[in-house]
Amino acid sequence: MEDLQLISKAYFDAAAENVKQLARDFVTEMDHDSDGVVCLSEFLYFTKVKGYVRMSNPHFFKQLNTSGTGKFSFDEAITFFYITASARPLCEACGRLVLGIFFTCVQCYSNDAGEAGTFNICSDCSPTASSRIRTTTFWTTS
Repeated sequence: MEDLQLISKAYFDAAAENVKQLARDFVTEMDHDSDGVVCLSEFLYFTKVKGYVRMSNPHFFKQLNTSGTGKFSFDEAITFFYITASARPLCEACGRLVLGIFFTCVQCYSNDAGEAGTFNICSDCSPTASSRIRTTTFWTTS
């Protein structure tokens, strides 16, 4: 996750001023009490209201909160902005952000829903998830 934070910070630093303002507004909207950080309850509320349903879970928050403080710093919140803007997938089994290789349901991807309608499993969960998912759909690595 630290690599992703470095990438998102580099994108933010190099972005045009209007994109930086969009990112700042995104972070400000998450921070309901305006204390300069985003706690778990603020994150969960924001993700539900904004329709980031798959991302609305404590495991994902903890994965993003690399400082371990229980609250997002600005850089951690910018990483979340980058993730939403770049449409990175979450594992359907464990709810974590997929940073490496993952498995995608080919049938789901082919249903004209594009990436938003896919079912993705991280490589850590693939052996256990396959026993819980009863389907004849072929999987591909991405």
